[in-house]
Amino acid sequence: MNEIHHTDNSEQCNCSNCFFYSLWKYIKDGTNGFFISLFKYSRFILKTYRTPIILIIALLVLSITAFQRIYETIGGKINDISFISSMFISMSAFIFALFTTVKDWHHSFRKYMNITFYLKETPIIRAVNVPLAGEADIRPWAQQIGVQANAREKDKFRTQQRWLALFPRFEFNHQLLRRDEKIIYEVKMYLRKKPERVLEYEAETGQNGCIYWDIQKGEGTTFKTTGELKKPQKIKKTNSLGVKIPIRILEGMHSAAIDRKK
Repeated sequence: MNEIHHTDNSEQCNCSNCFFYSLWKYIKDGTNGFFISLFKYSRFILKTYRTPIILIIALLVLSITAFQRIYETIGGKINDISFISSMFISMSAFIFALFTTVKDWHHSFRKYMNITFYLKETPIIRAVNVPLAGEADIRPWAQQIGVQANAREKDKFRTQQRWLALFPRFEFNHQLLRRDEKIIYEVKMYLRKKPERVLEYEAETGQNGCIYWDIQKGEGTTFKTTGELKKPQKIKKTNSLGVKIPIRILEGMHSAAIDRKK
């Protein structure tokens, strides 16, 4: 006869939900990420600023040697407060100059953007993993990607462009991934009406859909439902300078522009 053994689950610790396990995993991932980022930053520094770093280190060594000989000549000691303070100031200036290159390191990252076109609050077009040259290209490049996604399905080379009716509202934010040495921009643009490609799909299938295009996987676009789309990163309302702009101000600017045209 088979024996049935009962276990008391209350006495077992589910480590995946344990606070200490979560804390240890958080510290482990953070430490690994820090050292990987530090290694890649050091590699960038040595590759880009190799000659200045060698000259500065050599100059510091010569300065320390010269100061030591001068102090010994005048009867000073290597552990005098003045000598230590001068060396501390020199090393601090070197470290500060070194860390000012962090921004140059960030600028060297590979840049990608994920674009979502909305009709009110409904996603209509979603393009992901789009290569990007810089922030100045975000708006025109995003519009061009939207136009290409709206091309007819039979148009293999997307030469017959059908323009999008865009609403003058544009938002973007970015995520800095030092560990992977890349920057991901999340872009939101808004439409006045549905693109022709979406209307054609709805007429053929009788279903609502969103054009989805993964640039890294090739030329093909597909249709997905709203539930199948990965939720985009939350976007702050910003202008080109990164200053927050309330949505009411944006809408007010648009209303004022329409009134002037009338």
